[in-house]
Amino acid sequence: IIISPVIYFSWDAVKGTSGSDYVESVVFILMAGFAMSVCYLFFSVLEKVINARKSKDESIYHD
Repeated sequence: IIISPVIYFSWDAVKGTSGSDYVESVVFILMAGFAMSVCYLFFSVLEKVINARKSKDESIYHD
């Protein structure tokens, strides 16, 4: 009983979208994915640099 209005509303929203809405959503998804990839790469490189400095500092103190 509750699902039928949701399905009707969803289908009505799909019918109301135009081609430009699809293009905008694809561009937004691609930009969000690109931003997440850049953040991932930045933080993974930052982690490697921090770990390299920690191991370098530890080797200096242990000698």
